Amino acid sequence: MTTPLKPTTEHFRSLDGLRGFACLAVVLHHCAGCIFVDGSNLAVAPHVLFFGCLGVEVFFALSGFCLAFPIMSRPVDGTTWRRYAWHRVRRIVPPAWGAMLIFIGLGLAIRARSIEPFSSAQPVTIPANPLQALAMFLFWGRVYLNSSYWTLALEARWYFALPLMLYVQRRYRPLGLFAGSVLIAVAYFLVRPSIGGAASVAIGPLPLYLPLFGLGIIGARVATAMPGSSAGEFPVTLLRAGLVSSIILVVVFTRSYSLTPSRILPSTLFAFFLLMSSLRDPVVKAFFSWRPLVWIGGFSYSLYLLHEVLINLCVAVFQPMGLSFPGQALVYLVLVPLALLPAAFGFHMIFERPFLRPRGFGGGATRPVAPV
Repeated sequence: MTTPLKPTTEHFRSLDGLRGFACLAVVLHHCAGCIFVDGSNLAVAPHVLFFGCLGVEVFFALSGFCLAFPIMSRPVDGTTWRRYAWHRVRRIVPPAWGAMLIFIGLGLAIRARSIEPFSSAQPVTIPANPLQALAMFLFWGRVYLNSSYWTLALEARWYFALPLMLYVQRRYRPLGLFAGSVLIAVAYFLVRPSIGGAASVAIGPLPLYLPLFGLGIIGARVATAMPGSSAGEFPVTLLRAGLVSSIILVVVFTRSYSLTPSRILPSTLFAFFLLMSSLRDPVVKAFFSWRPLVWIGGFSYSLYLLHEVLINLCVAVFQPMGLSFPGQALVYLVLVPLALLPAAFGFHMIFERPFLRPRGFGGGATRPVAPV
C-alpha cells in the first residue's frame, strides 16, 4: 500500500509558475489584438502571439488537477461537497464582483463626465428583470460585462461536474473517465448545432472541454500514485516526446478560435503534457519555478479579472494617435503588460487575498485557477 503524496511548497511552486506563464501568454495575446498592420489585426495571424490563446486550455487542465489533487491525496480528511461548494464561492465570487463594481463605477464616471474618447463606447444593457440581471452577474447569461469572463462561466459549470467526474474516476479508473469524457465531447459536438435557447446557454462549451478537465484529474491521480514523487513514475522521456509532439500538432492544425476537433485535440494534449512536465521534467519544472513567474501566478486570477478592460482603456487612449507598428508594439506588448502587473497585484491584495486560505479544500495547498 502506497502513501498518498502530501503537497509541498516545492511541488506547487512550479504550478504557480505555470499559471503565471499561461496568464501572461493570454494577456500578450489580447494585447496583440490591439496592434494593426495594414488594417489587419496582429492577433488573428498564426504566430507566437496568436498561440497565447492556448493559455486558456492550460488553465482548464490546471483546474482539473488543482481541485482533484487535494481530495485524492488526503482522502481521510472527510471531504464534504458542502464545504467544497462554499470554498469555491468564497474564493471566486468576491474578487469577481469587486472587479465588476470597479468596472461599473468607472463606466458611470466616464459617462457622467463625458470623458472622451471613452464616452462614445457602446453602453452595456443590463436586463430589467432582477433575476436575469443576477444571472448575468453570476456569469450564467449570454452577455458578460467582460468578454473574457466566458471562461469563468465555463469554470463555474465545471465545478458542478467535478464530483461526478471524480466518482467515475474512482469507479471506472482513469481510462474510463477519459473515454467517457471523450464520448460526451464527440456527441455534444455532433448535436450542438441543433441545441438552442436556454439549454445552449446553460450548457455552453463545457462538454467539449470535459476531456481536458478529465486529463487534469488523471494527472492528479498519477501524482498521488507513488510516494515521494511529484508526478508518480511518469517517464520524463515520454513527457518530453508528448510535449514536443503536441506542440507540432498545435502549430500545424490550430488556425482559428473555433471549437473544432482540429483546435481542441492538439490543445488538450499540449495542456496535459505541459502540466505533467511542469511537475516531473526537471528542466521544465525549474523554468516554471522561476520566482517572477511564481509571483505572477500568485495573483493571476486578479490579472485575469482586470486585464481586458484595462487594455481596452489603453486602446481608447493610444489608438487615435495613429502610432506606427514599432510604437504600437512598444505600447501594447511592453508598457501595457508592465502597467497591468502592479494594478492586478493591488487588486489582489484588496479583493482576493483576504479570501485566501493557507491550505486549499481537502487539505492541499492550491490556488484558484484563473481561466482567461
